[in-house]
Amino acid sequence: MGLIKDTAYVMLSNIISVGVNFFYYPILVRLYGFTSDIFGNFQYIGSTLGVITAYSVLAMDIAYISERKKHSKIEQSEFLIWFLIIGILIKSISVISWAIITKDMFFGTMGIILGIPQLISVSIQLLLKDEKKFKFLSLMIAIQAISNVFFGILIGFFLQNSLCLILASSLSFVVSVVII
Repeated sequence: MGLIKDTAYVMLSNIISVGVNFFYYPILVRLYGFTSDIFGNFQYIGSTLGVITAYSVLAMDIAYISERKKHSKIEQSEFLIWFLIIGILIKSISVISWAIITKDMFFGTMGIILGIPQLISVSIQLLLKDEKKFKFLSLMIAIQAISNVFFGILIGFFLQNSLCLILASSLSFVVSVVII
């Protein structure tokens, strides 16, 4: 595939993701009365996990992709296993440490619930990038955005708090990985 076509796929999926999320939060506010505190708590967890994710994979993703060779299935499997073991271990220790330091056990629990599926999703996206399957990568991003909204609206019927947003986001990572 050409660079322009691959870029177009990824750009389209990002536009879909942004568009879907643009309407998602107002829908939750209108349907279920979600408050700014709920969104703020969710953003706090998401932002902190973003920072933790950035260092928990130790730039292994960049090093793996930057190799100029085609990786065999065995190399991909070995990399995936080590990527997940190291990433989950560092991320879990970091989330639990942060929860202890801030005395926020809700963050510790929700960080693990959201963080591990997020890391699995990142690893699958990394393999798709390595194989130059940008069409599937784009589809995965779009599925994740749409399923996040679906699960948020569904779970929001039962839970009107940040747990709803965390579960919806976590499930959307799982669904996008399973479908792809």
